[in-house]
Amino acid sequence: MSFLTHLECAMCGQELEADRLWNLCPTCYKPLLARYDLEQASRALTREEIGNREASLWRYRELLPVRAPRYALCLGEGFTPLVHATRLGQAACPELHRRGGFAGLFIKNEELNPTGTFKARGLAVAVSRAWELGVEAVSIASSGNAGGAMSAYAALAGMGAYLVMPRDVQQSFLAECRALGAEITLVDGLITDCTRMAAHEAQKFGRFDVSTLKEPYRLEGKKTGLRAGRAIGLDLARRHHLSHRRRHWPDRDMEGLRRAGEAGLDRAGATAYGYGPGRGLRADGQSFPRGSGICPALAWMQHHR
Repeated sequence: MSFLTHLECAMCGQELEADRLWNLCPTCYKPLLARYDLEQASRALTREEIGNREASLWRYRELLPVRAPRYALCLGEGFTPLVHATRLGQAACPELHRRGGFAGLFIKNEELNPTGTFKARGLAVAVSRAWELGVEAVSIASSGNAGGAMSAYAALAGMGAYLVMPRDVQQSFLAECRALGAEITLVDGLITDCTRMAAHEAQKFGRFDVSTLKEPYRLEGKKTGLRAGRAIGLDLARRHHLSHRRRHWPDRDMEGLRRAGEAGLDRAGATAYGYGPGRGLRADGQSFPRGSGICPALAWMQHHR
């Protein structure tokens, strides 16, 4: 079951019913965020139970928005490995490396997701939730990776898939999306032009627009990239060879990830967003480290010099 309770506008704070279809806040037209009953989730979930589940992002289903398991579209997304970057830190900052500052530098390899990028996380959840809420066709503005991911999950659900892409998009992306059954409109312009056209066509033809920050649920899938590491101590912690007996990572170890999360919602920022549910489930009740700035690697290095 999902502990989803409602949606909340990220700007004005308006609360909306979770079990109906929304794109943006009807008052200020800003993005909506999913909210959960974290107190109830903390009582119902155990680290051991989640650790014994399938190796996909759906192992965290109680803190994802899809209520009925039959709507959880899965191609094996999530649970990607951490690669120990033993030499990257040395090349980037030799002095800091000599003092051990990069001894624990790891890179999460998201290209092992089903469609080759982290976009599979967000679109798996967004398309699943749209399907559960009765959507028959989804649309997106994309310059490549997100379009491929949406096409894959729409095909799995038997939904219509409509893409608006710049005319100069790489041919490999066009081939991928068409092979997955998507219909593509090419635009002489930038991705912003595609976004406007996708929104117009979605409204005109009754499609659900899953373009970036145009609906509440892509972010829910993206946040799973970190949630296990800090919130319940599994995916990242397991691959970092940390003991399951430890309740959380040291704040210093996580500061780099936190700062990376501030780089932007579409990428690492979803990681930072995942701290919200994590805070509610953290065993010791302490707050998470916070940083400032949008140059995560540089900021982290400066912080520890």
